Amino acid sequence: MAGVADPALRRQRAPVRPLCGYLQCEALNFGPLRQALPKMVHVTTGKDARAAWLGATLSQIVEEVDRPNAGGLSMLERLTEVTFIELLRHEILAADPGSAGWLAALADPSLGRCLTSIHDDPYRNWTVQSLAAASGLSRSTFAERFEEVLETSPIR
Repeated sequence: MAGVADPALRRQRAPVRPLCGYLQCEALNFGPLRQALPKMVHVTTGKDARAAWLGATLSQIVEEVDRPNAGGLSMLERLTEVTFIELLRHEILAADPGSAGWLAALADPSLGRCLTSIHDDPYRNWTVQSLAAASGLSRSTFAERFEEVLETSPIR
């Protein structure tokens, strides 16, 4: 390890194994959400339950890569999909209050309900009033919050 002169410090550090991958998802052709995704996510698998779960899942991915078994490709596909969803959750939960963008909108309870409603019924003729009702906000409060967080009008 460059930069660590003390041999005792070198021995205390746990080995690091970078894990990189590629996930193709047709559902991510939705430009605004795809653009909202971070270029890189760094998660430390510490002591909290979510991080421990992620650490165990990543260990299983490494196991599947290092020791291929029957059905291994299917396991890798599912594990990477679940890992991606968990990382999205991490980013949504980590959104700062007052931040803007699609991940921040998903983290906002009212806007999250609105976006879920739109995706549950995409062919419905949505109006600002019906979107506000789905979000549980008044029309004016909804339009203002939507514009503030998503930086576009609700009808757009």
